[in-house]
Amino acid sequence: QQRFDQLMLEKILALLVVRGETTPPIAINLSSSILMDKERMQWFVYELMQLSRTLRHNLVIEVSELLLVEHYFPLRSALITLQKLGCKIAIDNVGKSIINTSYIIDFSIDYLKLHPSLIRDINLRKTNQTALQSLMASCLNSPAKLIAVGIENNEEWKCLLKLGIYAGQGSLFSTAQPLSI
Repeated sequence: QQRFDQLMLEKILALLVVRGETTPPIAINLSSSILMDKERMQWFVYELMQLSRTLRHNLVIEVSELLLVEHYFPLRSALITLQKLGCKIAIDNVGKSIINTSYIIDFSIDYLKLHPSLIRDINLRKTNQTALQSLMASCLNSPAKLIAVGIENNEEWKCLLKLGIYAGQGSLFSTAQPLSI
């Protein structure tokens, strides 16, 4: 997994450079192991330092909520370092299970990507609407923005907009496309 993450990071960093400073942000989901491996993390920081702050600002590092909770303190140092370098931090699979959300404030998370199971038929599921409102309340004193993942129909999207979601992604908007560099 570490080697795969490193190869993907090399490709993503090269893509950031090719696209230039006006590119929309690019997100990459990383395993916790590359962020906790001192040698690989030093390599990553060195590579990031070769980029302008604007390019680093266009890189969103995604980490699974479950991994963050399981490896809280080892990941804390790495995520704070990446934030200081200008990278954005996103936590994905949020809402898949009930977890303490204190990390939102502690890490000053930029984005929370909600698990599709929380989004599915949210317009019909009051429990999920309440869970989403609770997550939104957890973000009140932070810069975190909630992104709904897995939106499949207009009814879900309308409900999410009414609840105050920041953004969404899913088959309603576009199907997955291959990445070309």
